[in-house]
Amino acid sequence: MSLVALLAACGSTNPFMEIPEIDEEVVDTTDPETSNSLFNFDASSGLVMNDVEYDSINNKLVIYNIPFDGPDGIYDQERTQNGVPVYGSRQTGTTGQVKHYAVYISTDDLEGTAVGDAQWNPDGYGNAGANIRRTTYNLPGGVGEYVYLGTYAGVRQKDELGGLHTVTGDARLVLDVLDPEGDGTVIGAIAGVVTNRQRTTGDGTSRHPLPALYLHEVAFDVDTGAFTEGGASTRDPEGEVRDTGTYEGIIAGAEGEGMGSHVLIDGPSEVQLVTYEVLNWTADVDVPVIDPATGVQAVDPVSGDPVFETVTQTGTSSGLNEDNREAVENTVTVGETVGYLAADRFGIPANATITSEDQEEIFTADGNAREIGVIVTEREPDS
Repeated sequence: MSLVALLAACGSTNPFMEIPEIDEEVVDTTDPETSNSLFNFDASSGLVMNDVEYDSINNKLVIYNIPFDGPDGIYDQERTQNGVPVYGSRQTGTTGQVKHYAVYISTDDLEGTAVGDAQWNPDGYGNAGANIRRTTYNLPGGVGEYVYLGTYAGVRQKDELGGLHTVTGDARLVLDVLDPEGDGTVIGAIAGVVTNRQRTTGDGTSRHPLPALYLHEVAFDVDTGAFTEGGASTRDPEGEVRDTGTYEGIIAGAEGEGMGSHVLIDGPSEVQLVTYEVLNWTADVDVPVIDPATGVQAVDPVSGDPVFETVTQTGTSSGLNEDNREAVENTVTVGETVGYLAADRFGIPANATITSEDQEEIFTADGNAREIGVIVTEREPDS
C-alpha cells in the first residue's frame, strides 16, 4: 500500500502535516527525510519509522512502517512520565504481536516522536524510529548567543535481555550566530546537554537514573537551519565514555523561537556505581586458656576457677561480599537501583572499637543498549 493511501485511510488532524510557509518535498518511503522533517531512518538497523501523525482530537499517534504494532499503527496514551505523554500500541488476540511504546512532545513550532518495540529478537535491538519536524524556519532576529530550554524523551532497548525503557530529561541547547563564515553557507554553532535522565519500564516502574547526555558542538546550515552529524556521548561514574552516538536537528519558528533534534546513542546496557560500608573493628576479648596436657580449659589450682587471658582481636565486615555479590549483579542487570549496602554488625564484640568507611565499585552488566530520542526546546525570552 502506498504512503498516500495509508494517509488517506487514517486521515490527518495534525497541524504539522500542513506547512503553508514552506514548500515541503514529497516523502519517499525509503528516504522520508526532508528539510522540515528529519527522521532517524536506517532500515538495516531496524530504524524504519517513515511517517507519524498526531490526532489531537482523540489524543493518539498513528505511526507508519513499524512491523507488528497492529494493522492501523495506532498508539493510545497510557500514562505520563515527567510531563511527557507515553503511548502504547494497540494489541488484540491476533494483532499487534509485539508491544511498542512511543513518546511525543510538541510546541507551536516543533513536534518530536520516538518509538521502539518492547521485545523482539534477543540478538538485536528490534525496530524503532524518531522524527523531528517544524512548521516554519528563520534565524533569530539578532546576532549573538541564544539559550533554548525544553524536554528530551526517548526509548531505550536492550539487545540481550529485551524489554524497553522510556526515558525523559531536561534539555538545554545553545546557539551561536555571532560569527558567520566568509562564504555565508555555514554560520555559527550549536551544542547542548540533557540532564535529569529518568527512566521507567513500560508499565511506569522506575529504574536507575541515567547519566547526562552531552551534545557536542556542531555547525548548522544558514539556508535550512539544519545541523547534522553532531557527536553525542555520556560518561560513566569514573568519567570515562559510556555511550556514544550522533544527533541532528533543525532550528524552527518565524524568528528562530525553537530548536529540535533527534539523538541516537549506544553503549553498555547497565552501569551502576554501588556504594557499600566497610567496618574495621578491634576489641580486647577474654578467651579460655587451654591446658595442653588435657586439651580442655585450664583452671586455677587455688580457686578452681576457669582461666582466661585477654587478647586483642581484629576483624572486618563489608556490605558487599561473596554472599550478596550475585544478587547485586542481578539487580544492576535489570536496571534497578542497588542502594547503599550497610555492613552486618552481627558478631562484632560489644566493646569493640569500630572504624567505618564507604567504598565504591562499578558494576557493568552484559550486553548493550540503544537509545533513540527527541529534543524539543524553546528559546529563552531574555537570550
